[in-house]
Amino acid sequence: MSKYRYREVKNYIHNELKLTKEDIKEIMIPIVKEEVKRIFQNTYGNDVDIERWVRCMVSKEKVSIHTQILKVINRQNALIVFDYGS
Repeated sequence: MSKYRYREVKNYIHNELKLTKEDIKEIMIPIVKEEVKRIFQNTYGNDVDIERWVRCMVSKEKVSIHTQILKVINRQNALIVFDYGS
């Protein structure tokens, strides 16, 4: 969508419909949550807890990030020790 077209739609929503960003969020968040739940259940089955699944994924990602940081620190320390020994 072009910037011009976007502004037309935005102005119409704001000026004609008198909807604010907060109004749109209030309307859309429950709709999006239900749609995500429906798609998730269609993909992974009805017995999967979405919140638990997301927590596990975030936890795994945090571990991965920490591991990457430790690898960088170890490389830097190895370089420092190498430079010190020269």
